[in-house]
Amino acid sequence: MVKLKKNQLLLKQFETLYLLYTNKLVLKKNKKQIDFDSYMSICQKTNSEILTKFLIFRDLKTRGYIVKDGFGFGSDFRVYERGHFGEKGAKFLIFGFNEGQQEKIGTLQNNIVEITQMGKEPIIAVIERRGE
Repeated sequence: MVKLKKNQLLLKQFETLYLLYTNKLVLKKNKKQIDFDSYMSICQKTNSEILTKFLIFRDLKTRGYIVKDGFGFGSDFRVYERGHFGEKGAKFLIFGFNEGQQEKIGTLQNNIVEITQMGKEPIIAVIERRGE
């Protein structure tokens, strides 16, 4: 979801982390460069789910998918079929969870039913305790 606004690049935290991780972005504050680990620490202070989001985003991007932020139903990401971005809507909606995280099954079931009725495929991504 890269956006340009008045010569500024607007990125989501997980996108910034991914670009730092892949060395495609140099981030500076007051002429001091901020590395991946430093930025992750900054993000974790305000977003306890950022590591999970980053790991899922990185996995999907390395597999060649176009990934955008989720748009409801509690989903974390929208994922487009390879080669169809801009032609069709997202085919998959990704729900990210950490191993051991509790979630009410009724809420998840209702979201899955609604997503399926829209013709989209819900996917649950679980991050193990070791970050895999």
